Amino acid sequence: MVESLVVYANYIVIQNPIDESPMIWIHDEFSKNNWPNPAHQGLQKKNSLKYVLEKGKNVLDMGAHLGDYGITLAIALRNLGRTDIKVYCIDPSKEKCDFMRRLSHINNVQDNVIIICSGISDKIGKYSLKDKEKQKWGINTGGWQWTPDENGIEFTTLDILWKNKEIKNIGFFWLDAQWMEENVFNGGVNFLLECKPYILMEYWTHSSFEEDNITVDIKTARPGTKEQLENDPVFSKIFNRLSIRVLDTGELFEDFLLEFN
Repeated sequence: MVESLVVYANYIVIQNPIDESPMIWIHDEFSKNNWPNPAHQGLQKKNSLKYVLEKGKNVLDMGAHLGDYGITLAIALRNLGRTDIKVYCIDPSKEKCDFMRRLSHINNVQDNVIIICSGISDKIGKYSLKDKEKQKWGINTGGWQWTPDENGIEFTTLDILWKNKEIKNIGFFWLDAQWMEENVFNGGVNFLLECKPYILMEYWTHSSFEEDNITVDIKTARPGTKEQLENDPVFSKIFNRLSIRVLDTGELFEDFLLEFN
């Protein structure tokens, strides 16, 4: 946890993990009950900046949560004078998107952050969160899995957002869609082949599902290895289709950095 430097009202000043500059974080009941915060995967966030700047294009933060990556990145880019690089923060939760809007305004990066309140899948459909799923993960709300539900909220695809010009050319893509990464890829083929960004993707394995045969049994979930990812039949098919390879980045990232050939 990054220690606060100043506390006033519901705001605290913390160290931005990407460039170590001071930034404001909203420290209220909502943020305390929706972990993680900017300190989570701090080194990975910091190391991503090199690849963002190498491409010099916009950034997509998928599963943006509370903006703990997307908005911290926008602040670091502003501090470097790179306000030409916009950060798209996409999340299906209205409450989290409202939080990110507040956070972007108090840090004066609202012109550099585009918040899209939507889930992303391989087709338009409706999804929701099960109460049982919420209870299992507790305050780690970034771990909740959205599952199909005809009474849920509407999800869309990256290709639709691209076609409608809601997102533009990107050079870096932080992909943390909590077991929906396959769907995101399949619904964004045209967009991804056009942009060919670096993709930083979370990858966990699991050996069983809950009784609905959709929700992952988290008791069997484990962080995957590079070898497992490269030999995963689902992702091997996707990577072959898009001509993507998994880079060997040593200890730079906890997740996996993908590059288009």
